[in-house]
Amino acid sequence: MYETKEDMVLDLYSQGVSIEDISKESGITPCLLLESLRKYTKDQKIKGSYSDNILKLIARRDCQGVQRKQIIEELNISRHLLIRAVEKFGLIKAVKPKDTEEFIMNIDSELTECPFCQSKKLNDIETPFFKRITTGKYCVSCGNEMVIDRNKLYKVNWENID
Repeated sequence: MYETKEDMVLDLYSQGVSIEDISKESGITPCLLLESLRKYTKDQKIKGSYSDNILKLIARRDCQGVQRKQIIEELNISRHLLIRAVEKFGLIKAVKPKDTEEFIMNIDSELTECPFCQSKKLNDIETPFFKRITTGKYCVSCGNEMVIDRNKLYKVNWENID
């Protein structure tokens, strides 16, 4: 679904996905991944000023709850740049994480019971999740749809989907 591997890496990074998980998804070692993210950051500096692309990337990752210290270390940026990105784009609705999926819990094994109504009437589904197709469950009893991504369970909030 992505045009290039770089697009995939940048999208997953902005979603708050860990470096280890991006590495597994992209087939790039964590060291090379960090190196390419740092190079991308440097390339976004034009005439002494950073482009809005990198500022938005930083703000999106921050909105996903990734620790700011971690973002600074991953991209090898100054605290000042991170704060500037958050101040400029962190409060813009388009940059904030979409509230269409609400994190429910971590799961380590197959989901056999609905976490909302404890029904065992679950159907397997495939559903889009951030430009990727992933597995999910639909509870026949209560009508809740859940997305499973990287051992995390999310409830689909249909009222927030346009």
